[in-house]
Amino acid sequence: MKSIPCCEFQTRTLFVDDNPDLQLALLLNLPPEKGRYTFIRNPTEALTCLQRETPLLTAKQLSHAECPVPDTLYFKANLNEIKNYAEKPSKNDKIAVVFMDYQMPEMNGIEVFEQISLPCVEKIMLTSMADEKLAVQAFNRGLINRYIPKQDPNLILLINEAIEVGRRNYFQRSTQTLYNIMTGDEQETALTDPIFIQFFKQLKEKLNAKEHYLLDSTGSFLFINADKVRHKLSTYTKEQFQSLLETLPPQHRSVEIIKGRQLYHCLLGPAFTPCQELRKMKDSSWT
Repeated sequence: MKSIPCCEFQTRTLFVDDNPDLQLALLLNLPPEKGRYTFIRNPTEALTCLQRETPLLTAKQLSHAECPVPDTLYFKANLNEIKNYAEKPSKNDKIAVVFMDYQMPEMNGIEVFEQISLPCVEKIMLTSMADEKLAVQAFNRGLINRYIPKQDPNLILLINEAIEVGRRNYFQRSTQTLYNIMTGDEQETALTDPIFIQFFKQLKEKLNAKEHYLLDSTGSFLFINADKVRHKLSTYTKEQFQSLLETLPPQHRSVEIIKGRQLYHCLLGPAFTPCQELRKMKDSSWT
């Protein structure tokens, strides 16, 4: 992992293939923890489904008239969209990965991909041996990200691996605008610091977090585990943490100091939903 995706949660994987035997094999072998699966046999129906799909982030499409200071406003708007996904049940319906058979009635897989514009979605062609040359041509044209031969004896394993890699690629492509803004002036960011990335991965595993959401440009995150328990990782540069010490209660000290390209002080604590925060405010008003 060269960078930390700005957010990650369970998504939907779409399979478009008119072979019922392959669909059954996938249903029996795909692990549920990788997200939701949709199987469509008709390419026209698949095209309609994909044309309804919207980008993960939309604020980057604001016009210059709406953005007197474009980079700042783009960043804030996109960051707010990322935070809002934590409260959206519909987020798990977003299609991150598409597996498309080449040979289908009505239209082939390449013709379907030619009619959609989803640059961040991972597009994978399932081919027979006779179709591999066409798949290579589609890859060279940028229509697909990779192809998998159906005759491969490790087909199910390859598909499982492709889902995992594809989801990660989807989130990184979708949030590339934020990376460009944060690193545009060549400032270091925790999100691309190898030492911080390793710390992040270990912490996510320790918390058994299934979702994460970037909260600010320093590298603070909201984590949500399978039981919907929330943790907040607050990340500060050395200078920011020195200022924080003046107001930080004595019982709160950094749980980890990360000596990467910069010195990061990380505080881990509970995080609350907006409803819980509102309840706390109401309760405190009576004390």
